[in-house]
Amino acid sequence: MTVSLRKLAPEEAQRVFPRRGHQDLSEYVAALRDLHPGEAAGIERQGVSDRGIKRRLGVAAKQLGYRLKWGRHSDAEVLYFQVMATPPTKASNGRRRRSAQVPTRAPTTTRAPESTAPQARRGRRHRAA
Repeated sequence: MTVSLRKLAPEEAQRVFPRRGHQDLSEYVAALRDLHPGEAAGIERQGVSDRGIKRRLGVAAKQLGYRLKWGRHSDAEVLYFQVMATPPTKASNGRRRRSAQVPTRAPTTTRAPESTAPQARRGRRHRAA
């Protein structure tokens, strides 16, 4: 058995294997521009996998500042989704953000006199050297 291979030209290889993120999504972006947060729509599959449609529409929605919520039920030819506004970003350090409310002062109360006994320590005890 003879194996024959043909090396692809760089232009042909680029067309056959586009780099991730370099796919032309202009049609998806143009279609989503007509929708606003809260509106729902359906997209015909047209031989494209569910995963491919969801990824492409999701990337296009992100470019417009939206996110998509996918319907639980779909037809054989149509996938349904709803356009949602993008929520505020999370803190990058993993902490929760505080709400942007005006801080209120704690009510002043009379305190009991502080005791002179040492306070209980929290955490692991360390042996004195």
